[in-house]
Amino acid sequence: MDRYGKRMFSSATFAMRSLNYLCHFTRLQRDILKEMGDALQDPTAAGSQDKINSQLGTLNSIVNSSMRLISYAADGASRAAGTGVALRRHAWMRLCNFADPFKASFTNSPFDG
Repeated sequence: MDRYGKRMFSSATFAMRSLNYLCHFTRLQRDILKEMGDALQDPTAAGSQDKINSQLGTLNSIVNSSMRLISYAADGASRAAGTGVALRRHAWMRLCNFADPFKASFTNSPFDG
């Protein structure tokens, strides 16, 4: 069980790291799109302005959807990491020879780390 918890924790932390990079790249894309939209507010290109605004709106919608998906995936990965920690703690508590009252107080104590 300890080995399973360790693998789950390491896989979840890897997923969280890659999602963090993806989040940074998506934010950069959103900022670039905003700069493009601000730069294209030139009144001389009034004929194609509607088409450009429509495309920028679509791209902005894609970025927002990507950020939402990143958030959902990160939530799942963080829950998996927490589950891995709980599995490892459970395996450790089963193998140690402490008294049951101590195990209960240790399990219910707050973690600050």
